[in-house]
Amino acid sequence: MIRSGVANSIAIVGGLLLLAPTASGYQGPEPKMRSTMKIQLASVFVEDQGKALEFYTNVLGFVKKQDIPIGAFRWLTVVSPQDPEGAELLLEPNDNAAAKTFQEAIFEQGIPATSFAVDDVELEYERLSALGAKFNTKPTAMGTTKIAVLDDTSGNLIQLHENVTRPDLSSRSFEAKVERLMAASPDVLFDAWTSPRFDQWFAAPGTVLMKPEVNAPYFFEARFEGQRHPHYGRFLRLVPNRLVEMTWITAEGTHGIETVVKVELTPSGTGTLLRLSHTGFADEESRKGHEEAWPAGLEQLDNAFRPTP
Repeated sequence: MIRSGVANSIAIVGGLLLLAPTASGYQGPEPKMRSTMKIQLASVFVEDQGKALEFYTNVLGFVKKQDIPIGAFRWLTVVSPQDPEGAELLLEPNDNAAAKTFQEAIFEQGIPATSFAVDDVELEYERLSALGAKFNTKPTAMGTTKIAVLDDTSGNLIQLHENVTRPDLSSRSFEAKVERLMAASPDVLFDAWTSPRFDQWFAAPGTVLMKPEVNAPYFFEARFEGQRHPHYGRFLRLVPNRLVEMTWITAEGTHGIETVVKVELTPSGTGTLLRLSHTGFADEESRKGHEEAWPAGLEQLDNAFRPTP
């Protein structure tokens, strides 16, 4: 139905027949502004609130936000320590027969009650396993991310998923690998790879934009024979003093596609064994060129941060 008082014209756009008001404009009431809606509270049913609070704080790492007695139970919520004013998770007492049936049914079918985002599923698997958490599903690749599933000891399966999308390298298997025994310690080298100090060994001075956070983008320039060579990417995994994984994109070297550099740092005497893999090249020529170039880069890194006697 067309509202009276509105002049209309017909236009064909992209094969679609569109009815549009003409210059006379819409004469009806002003549309109302839509409200802003956000998720502030989610919940999981738990068999024992005290036991659940201990697991969700001492093992998973959340912090208690609200704890208000309500009769025989409590209004009990936890939040992420990284976002204490963000969304709250209510540890809701499962005192309802229908809810108990539902909780037991999805548990038996292996369906997680909810999912939490983490930066690194492998690292969380190691950390939580050391704290006694039992995993039904070990870290598993799912498309461009990874998941794991654990038992929260309160009647639920909880899924962990990586909060970062990894490049799909399945069609690009070319990989370069190099390693070098470095004089500097792992903490010094980790900082050299993840901070503006990158320009002390690789980048042109003053060109580095870099913050050591997962998913944070970085940018720097290298200069050779008077030419500028922009490099950019994002951090995929960061394990302080142990591992740096980052995407690596250049116009000439990677032909603009997202490759992945992984740097593993292992203490060795007073220094560090550095293992570097660079994966995802589109062809053998690109792979070979980087495998030949990286040793010179690591030599520059070694010299720049070699401890003084």
